[in-house]
Amino acid sequence: MLASWDAEEYGLIGSTEWVEEFVTWTIPNVVAYINMDVAVSGSNFHLVAAPELWGLVEDTIKDVPSPKVPGKSVYDVWAADGGKARGT
Repeated sequence: MLASWDAEEYGLIGSTEWVEEFVTWTIPNVVAYINMDVAVSGSNFHLVAAPELWGLVEDTIKDVPSPKVPGKSVYDVWAADGGKARGT
């Protein structure tokens, strides 16, 4: 499941309310929680994450077609522009 909510800047209200509403489902079913802040910004891919996630994200974007360059992946375009993962 991929979830997105607002009101995070005001005390994590969005995600807190969701978990409180579905706590009986959440506890036995949630395997991981990844908090993404400002997940979309502009037309160029940037990777800023904990180093443990760099390989996962890089492997994933190798399979995502670039919307900018037909026949290339997001990774191909990012790497050609000198893209490098940065830690948080």
